[in-house]
Amino acid sequence: MESSPGRPGPTDTFAGDLDGEGIVTPEAVVLRLETAGVASRVFSGLIDATVQIGGYIVVSLIVLFALTASGGASDQVIRAVLGILLFVTIFGYPIVSEMAFRGRTLGKAAVGLRVVTLDGAPIRFRHAVLRSMGGLVDKWVPPGGVVGTMSVLSTSHRQRIGDLLAGTIVIRDPDRTALPRGIWFPVPVGFE
Repeated sequence: MESSPGRPGPTDTFAGDLDGEGIVTPEAVVLRLETAGVASRVFSGLIDATVQIGGYIVVSLIVLFALTASGGASDQVIRAVLGILLFVTIFGYPIVSEMAFRGRTLGKAAVGLRVVTLDGAPIRFRHAVLRSMGGLVDKWVPPGGVVGTMSVLSTSHRQRIGDLLAGTIVIRDPDRTALPRGIWFPVPVGFE
């Protein structure tokens, strides 16, 4: 029994489908989704870092103005408030934006990336928290970003440390708005 081109036969195996070229859903369906590479991750990270730095500066200036206008806070209070704001900026921004925008931050949305679990499902709060915690190792351990880059280059699904901790991958978001291409069939003989 021979198999037709494009259809598996009785002796064909699906090992090629499972060796990093796709993800397997709980229903045992192989999804072929393109994972994000280093360049797109770096570009989206730069956009996110710009948003984080800008947000931190704006919010810290507002808070500092409010603290000084309310009677002058001590240096320890100002440092504590700025430290809390920095923590919220580094950890809170990715968690909140990935939860609010279904696996996307502003940088990922601009580049067309999305975070999903290894089985293709949307991420949950715990995934976003673990990814954010892993981001400390990926982005901030000296030299900055090299650990994450080496992790992306050395794993089969291009995962950084945060992705490995959370069980997630970053994919290129498939274009769902594109219309399918029309197929032209010739008129069968005798039905002209």
